[in-house]
Amino acid sequence: MVIFLITISASLPTHMGSDQPGLMKLPDSDYMNVSYHAPSLLHYQMLDGHLPDRTDDGLVKLKACCNENCLTFENLINMVGIECCGDRPASIIKNICCKGELHDRRNGYRYFDRCCGTKPYAADQTCCSGKVHDGVGLACCGESAYDLHSRKKICCEQQLYTVPDNFVTTACCGNMLYNAWDGSEFCCGSKVYSREKSNACCVSELYEEERQYAKGYNTEKELCCNGVHDKKLFDTCCYVSDPSNSNWKALIPIPYNSRTHCCDFTGVKPIDPSTGKCDSS
Repeated sequence: MVIFLITISASLPTHMGSDQPGLMKLPDSDYMNVSYHAPSLLHYQMLDGHLPDRTDDGLVKLKACCNENCLTFENLINMVGIECCGDRPASIIKNICCKGELHDRRNGYRYFDRCCGTKPYAADQTCCSGKVHDGVGLACCGESAYDLHSRKKICCEQQLYTVPDNFVTTACCGNMLYNAWDGSEFCCGSKVYSREKSNACCVSELYEEERQYAKGYNTEKELCCNGVHDKKLFDTCCYVSDPSNSNWKALIPIPYNSRTHCCDFTGVKPIDPSTGKCDSS
């Protein structure tokens, strides 16, 4: 808020319709408090913590204050457009305030300044997450800017890539870029896998909507059962009812070794070596 003070060194009547002698207060508004102070008084009225300067030259002094910082003006016309920028009074006609930082306005039709974070930018510039780029109509990818119609740029979850020349069909996998044309790579969840090591995507049945739980795996060596497991340890999956869920159709997948354990609706149990059957205990 800007506080406006006016100090007059001319002699004034001691009573001017206010509650205090020697003080005439103009009607209050939402934007300023303006007071006339007689220098002949032995004390000076304090307005919002600010003491007006005493003048002895008979001239009017006007102050615009933001916190403890003030500017002095010779007339009201010069105070038009004065506002606070942080804790500093400044002219919004000559300056632009961007998140408490003051900048000079530039001349010319292209400089219809707006704020981009703490910096101003013109009509022929683009603002992307607080960073200014030359050019109008650009698309933003995080802090970067690019031509949306360009085939050489692609944005993958706020990460901007330049498409390599050998990529025929380019696709995003999370925030990663990969070549989807030749089939040597595939996307699983938000990661790119080489088909030389993995040939399938394991999506957790408990977290089908969460991509971070998906993982590439090799179907010959690994088992997909609520995660990826080595087939030397687990060769199949047992679906057990979830006792915490009233819906009996909700099943929890549990990996197990069919050579040493068996599966029923209640869980995985060890095989009795003497009978070769499931342990009922």
